[in-house]
Amino acid sequence: MAGGGRGTVTGSGNLDRAAAPHREAFLRHLDEAFRRYGYAEGLPERLRAAVRATPRHRFVHRFRAGADGPLQDFDADPVGLLPLVYRGQPLTPVDGAGAPLPSTNSEAAYMLWLVARLGVEPGQRVLEIGCGSGWLLAVMAHLAGPGGRTTGVEIIPDLADQARADLAGLGCADAAVLTGDATRAPIPGGPFDRVIVTAATWDIPAALFDCVAAGGRLLVPLRLPRDEGCEVTLLRRAGPGFSALWSVPGFFVPLVGAGQSAEIARLSREALPLRDGTGIVPSLSCPLWFGGLAPAQPAAAAQAFRRYLALTEPSFAVFEPAASPAPPRWVSDFGLVDRDGGSAAIVGAGRLTGYGTPAAARRLARAYRGWCDLGMPGPSAFALDILPAAAVAASPTALTELRGHTALVRTLDPQAGALRGLLDGGSGRRA
Repeated sequence: MAGGGRGTVTGSGNLDRAAAPHREAFLRHLDEAFRRYGYAEGLPERLRAAVRATPRHRFVHRFRAGADGPLQDFDADPVGLLPLVYRGQPLTPVDGAGAPLPSTNSEAAYMLWLVARLGVEPGQRVLEIGCGSGWLLAVMAHLAGPGGRTTGVEIIPDLADQARADLAGLGCADAAVLTGDATRAPIPGGPFDRVIVTAATWDIPAALFDCVAAGGRLLVPLRLPRDEGCEVTLLRRAGPGFSALWSVPGFFVPLVGAGQSAEIARLSREALPLRDGTGIVPSLSCPLWFGGLAPAQPAAAAQAFRRYLALTEPSFAVFEPAASPAPPRWVSDFGLVDRDGGSAAIVGAGRLTGYGTPAAARRLARAYRGWCDLGMPGPSAFALDILPAAAVAASPTALTELRGHTALVRTLDPQAGALRGLLDGGSGRRA
């Protein structure tokens, strides 16, 4: 019924009834998704009840499906847009001119799965940083129940205002939305038992160290060093910092706020530091079988080696594509650059290509052999502790990365490399 607003078409009660079959289809979609995530019974019952109590369409207004879909106005055509709202795909809110805002209603099944991993229990104090539309905040408020308290922080004032209005319209009295930058100041209402950050984070703000209760959990997408994407990581508050319990690769919009700028520019082949003046003519080329990635389905081994290099090699670099159109960042060519030695090595299209002297290619080949000897670990193979930078001492057995206020300390499983022992004729056991 195009042309009418939400209140004039049917009223909220009638609109909820019109949405009922779409919501049931949405719940079936969530069941299927959760079975793929390893939940044999589908969507857990407590989470199902929370989704039923918080209709997604109550938190949708002007948006684009995905990042660049056509502009949609739910308030102008609520009944007609119900099927789109309940597909579960990401929805991007827009400003007055229709331009996408740096926020999304992320893919619903995935976000609910993360909430399930976070483990919100009745009576808990819950915090969401980057609460956007407020829908996920409402779901968690239902999980925490009347004895709990749920707080959202949103840096975009218009989104925060709309979320407050929509929560009030739903009668969700146990959730509050604060407008502001959660990276700069302590957040009222803490300490919190469960905290979720719904944006990719570079430097964990000092305020988060103070607002998570002892033994509490923090779920945060951690941006990878000198790379793209992030590791969505579940942390437990332990002593002065956090210890990682679980992580999975993911992609989120960057967190907006102090200390969060960490974009790494792609290097141009024409700008490579080649001492011998050979320009961009390769000096060597050899097969590296998994070096090519397809945008639709990145190869797990190539991603793992790429991210291992990003964690362990200070000279890691990402390169501009040699041809147009440019692929997504996470499937672009990568390698090592030795600026002092006038050398570079680039992995892409199933090959390792060297430029200038062979120093960088040799270093990359040694890194590849070492990675294979360790059992081809990716980022999740490393135990991770996150501490205030001032509290970290140097260790020869850990990879320590300083990020402003934060230090990320990674250690590999002591049994890493046992496979090499088996191949060499030993038992594979390591002391």
